[in-house]
Amino acid sequence: MEINASQQGSAGVLTLVGDLTDETGESLAAAVSELLGPGRVVVIDLAGVPFMNSAGLCTLINLTARANLQEARVILAAPTPFVSGIFELTRRYRFFNIAASVDEAGTITAVRPVARGTADQVLALPGVADRGEMLIH
Repeated sequence: MEINASQQGSAGVLTLVGDLTDETGESLAAAVSELLGPGRVVVIDLAGVPFMNSAGLCTLINLTARANLQEARVILAAPTPFVSGIFELTRRYRFFNIAASVDEAGTITAVRPVARGTADQVLALPGVADRGEMLIH
């Protein structure tokens, strides 16, 4: 997977090209970690991700939970139909902040975290799959 970093306003943008799997998740986690910090917003552009497996989904969950702990935000932008289907099937779309495009993600100025804690702690919460909010989809 190719990861291209850019800046849009005050948000760091990571544009992904290729599959998000167990083999590529660590590279994404490292790139996001470089951008995270209190009050920071990281937009992950998923428009170039044709395939994502369960390990890729786990990577996104862990990154979102880590950002919430640091008072930062991760916004997922422009998921492909396949990736959106995984979010729908697993009902994890309620866990993430999702924007229809990178430009739209840049207009989100205040994002309330869905839950705080590690990914395991968040996923263990009663009804976590049925609560939360999706800002834009």
